[in-house]
Amino acid sequence: MMGNSYRRILLISTIFFCLVSSVFAGEIVGWGIQKTPNELLTNITAISAGDYHSIALKPDGSIVGWGNNEYGQAIPPVGNDFVDIVAGYNHNLGLKSDGSIVGWGDNFWGQATVPEGNDFVAIAAGDDHSLALKSDGSIVCWGYNGEGQATPPAGNDFVAIAAGYAHSLALKSDGSIVGWGWNTAGQSTPPAGNDFVAIASGAHHGLALKSDGSIVGWGWDDYDQATAPEGNDFVAIAAGGGHSLALKSDGSIVGWGRDFFGEATVPDGNDFVAVAAGGHHSLALKSDGSIAGWGCNDDGQSTVPYGNDFVTIDAGSRYSLGLKSDGSIVGWGQDNYGQATVPDGNDFVEIAAGGGCSLGLKSDGSIIGWGYDNYGQATPPDGNDFVAIAAGAYHSLAIKSDGSIVGWGSNDYGETTVPNGNDFVAIAACGYHSLALKSDGQLVGWGYNIYGQVTVPDGNDFVAIAAGAFHSLAIKSDGSIVGWGAGTVGLTGFPHY
Repeated sequence: MMGNSYRRILLISTIFFCLVSSVFAGEIVGWGIQKTPNELLTNITAISAGDYHSIALKPDGSIVGWGNNEYGQAIPPVGNDFVDIVAGYNHNLGLKSDGSIVGWGDNFWGQATVPEGNDFVAIAAGDDHSLALKSDGSIVCWGYNGEGQATPPAGNDFVAIAAGYAHSLALKSDGSIVGWGWNTAGQSTPPAGNDFVAIASGAHHGLALKSDGSIVGWGWDDYDQATAPEGNDFVAIAAGGGHSLALKSDGSIVGWGRDFFGEATVPDGNDFVAVAAGGHHSLALKSDGSIAGWGCNDDGQSTVPYGNDFVTIDAGSRYSLGLKSDGSIVGWGQDNYGQATVPDGNDFVEIAAGGGCSLGLKSDGSIIGWGYDNYGQATPPDGNDFVAIAAGAYHSLAIKSDGSIVGWGSNDYGETTVPNGNDFVAIAACGYHSLALKSDGQLVGWGYNIYGQVTVPDGNDFVAIAAGAFHSLAIKSDGSIVGWGAGTVGLTGFPHY
């Protein structure tokens, strides 16, 4: 369970993340600020929803993640020995079969730096803090503790834990609940009683399931998220940023509270076995092992494309494109300019995703563009002699059948002032710079160069190129990789904003 952060306002500069298209054997793998699963999600055994990302546990003990990946929260650790998962605001925890914990994602407050030990039996992740229950019934906390949310109560009689935005809850073996941390709305003051069997914590509210199948809520109730529905046939509960979910004994779901994105408008059906509530989206696990998602989908956190017939993919700024074996295109992610609303047709052979502009190369050699077009970057030139395409932040490129390059769109930094020549075999565009590979294995770069991203290395043994926002990469014929440009993150990477 996790909470929606009302404490921090992030001023995030727009960074354009671009990848050159790659060919795979049918399945999609994603990384970067928006990630998608690399397979059809079936036979899932557990789910958890973060603020704008989701994670799922597979029957083989491995974890799948998707949605926003700004902090790496949608890229779970490798391994097949996980038995439980939990998603926090921008970080996650995984409990392994040996009783140890793994953490990943945002770690500004150390919330993903887990304690050592092999005696943990349960985990919980809040906004910037984490909890773990030990086999002896005691609780360990770590991460941000500004409101005392990471200072656990003493005792060895706890059986369950839950973490909210800045408060925490624990269920005791006698059926009573203890709360600690921020209490401005009474969220850490649970109701009295000894007949509780499960707890859930939202951003600033709490839920508890009683032994008679009824639900009690408390804390912040501005959207009625703590006003539980009547009834005695509930078997599971989940609390999100401002909404709540409950699973009934007949397999149906009830949702209430904030519904700005439809996060509390639950799907029909009686075959659900588990529920999870995120900041603005919800997930449910079905009896067949598949997942249903609804609510906010800004980063693909509630719906993901799936299938095993993809042949090429490309990732733009907060959206992605996939080319299927039948020549059709699938788009997902941010679509404020229509960049992920793909054209009809089954005759596409290549795709390119840029800052907000998308391109498709057709089998007849013509190009179609759609999406953001303020500089004309989505309005390709006429003709049927194009063989390759690339899309940058506000500019686009294409190689013609004679080996020459054409550029269109913004030219503020010379990014569409293409080099002369008829011996080009590959192109890459991202941010405000461009790269080209020549038939003799040499590289050419042009456009914005404040970080040296277009100052290409010497040599004639290069076989592939890729352009990032402020850095560039190339593969050599011996299989090694060369990187240049901004290097404040690792060898080559993006400057911090």
